[in-house]
Amino acid sequence: MQGTVSLRSLDNRPVQPPEATRTPDARLALFAHLIDDAGLFPPTSLSIEGAVDGHRRSRRGRGGWILGRLLCPASRLDELARALSGSADEAPWEVSVVLDAAGESWRAGLS
Repeated sequence: MQGTVSLRSLDNRPVQPPEATRTPDARLALFAHLIDDAGLFPPTSLSIEGAVDGHRRSRRGRGGWILGRLLCPASRLDELARALSGSADEAPWEVSVVLDAAGESWRAGLS
């Protein structure tokens, strides 16, 4: 008998994989939000617009349930904020900030 499984991520968010992959399978819970998007970093080194568009498409795609945070250098947070402005109709994004500036200047990117 197959029952309903309620999947939750490690930070206790509900996980809803696409209908085609909904099974009572621990692998889904294990792999949910596992892969972070590092498109702004080598080897791809996308533009902010390219990274935002790609991340948005991936989130909406069939494998979006496995996609985690967008990784963004601290020095590019302002660009990212501008690229995301006007996208209030979608679920909030999780972003991990990678400190990339030497000395005290990294703090400027966080304000």
